[in-house]
Amino acid sequence: MKLDTISRRIAIRNEIDVEKVDTNRNPRLFLSSFIQIDSAIVNGRKLYLSRVGDTLCLHIGILKKSKLTFWYSIPIDSFIYDKAIVLTRGMKWCPYLHDNISVLNSEVTVPAGYKVYSSGTLASKSADSDNITYKYSNRINSGLPFIIAPIDYYSETTKYQNGFSIDYCFLNKDTSLQNSIIKESLSALNFCSSYIGNYKQKQLTYIEVPNFGSAQSLETFIMMSSDFIKYFGLSQSMRFWVAHETIHQWIGVGYFNSIYTTPRYGTFIEESLTEYMRYVYIEKTFGQDSIASQIKYVVNIYNTEIKGTDQDVLCSDNSPGRVIYCNAPLIFHVLRINIGDVKWQSFIRKLYSDNYGRGIGYDDFKHTLEHYANYTVIEQMEKYINSKGIPDKIVNK
Repeated sequence: MKLDTISRRIAIRNEIDVEKVDTNRNPRLFLSSFIQIDSAIVNGRKLYLSRVGDTLCLHIGILKKSKLTFWYSIPIDSFIYDKAIVLTRGMKWCPYLHDNISVLNSEVTVPAGYKVYSSGTLASKSADSDNITYKYSNRINSGLPFIIAPIDYYSETTKYQNGFSIDYCFLNKDTSLQNSIIKESLSALNFCSSYIGNYKQKQLTYIEVPNFGSAQSLETFIMMSSDFIKYFGLSQSMRFWVAHETIHQWIGVGYFNSIYTTPRYGTFIEESLTEYMRYVYIEKTFGQDSIASQIKYVVNIYNTEIKGTDQDVLCSDNSPGRVIYCNAPLIFHVLRINIGDVKWQSFIRKLYSDNYGRGIGYDDFKHTLEHYANYTVIEQMEKYINSKGIPDKIVNK
């Protein structure tokens, strides 16, 4: 990619090496409908394309091992917020497949006076009199984030802990709030390193993203919305989102769902487990009463706001709804009670160490759990996953 501030466009060459696909039809990629492809080839030959909304159809028959190359440009005014150019997967700014198991190597050239922020490992940075080129490498391309901003756009701080560096990039000028978030993140990182296992990267970035609606954890890169930062700590629901996104560096990024569209129980073994590990973090940081208070809080939320509504669905539905963050973590609490703290931590550590860098499904998760839980315990867990409401072991406790 190359940013041209005069034409106000980013010129892009996108190369996709396809090893295999699980389809018997012409392959389809996602790309925003307002982006026009200037040229495309497959294995050195012209590639014929058609469009259906945000779907790019490739007319090449059943796709075997192939190399696809696309040339196009995007207008920066469509992606600029405040002074920053923000590109994320949801914007469909480059062609991609749903499957998130692929390496992403990127090269971004910007004029001197600009800086690039992205996920993965910064492999190199070089400069000449006019431009700076950043090269990044990602194990998984799930987020496709690139933020291009003036070099003085962010207030930046770097900390060092457990053998890696942590960069913080804030727009919010409240230094007390910045320090609170930094303190919370360092505490959560220390918990994860000691409880789950060593962080296997050398660097991590927490970055405030303008016009971003929530918070998201990607490989070495945690994006934070301005509102999430503004309201951090002002209510119980906003107190520990930093810890949740930090834990995702181990669960959901360290190992991850095998298919982006989520396999069986995929949301449960990623989002719900991350949320429950946030409970464990609270307990280990603030004491036993804190997790009891958290459980009481979510049980009340379910009974007063979710029960009997259209949000009251099965955890097995794989929808990213409220039960995934409210009911489902309690299933893990029951599991932990059933197998005991020692086996629970051993299970979490093995799940991470055995599967780091892999895409896993529920069968992999269950196979690891079988080392620590018997058939009856697992059967009870699966019953809860496929039932509405709070687990009876919590209700009756």
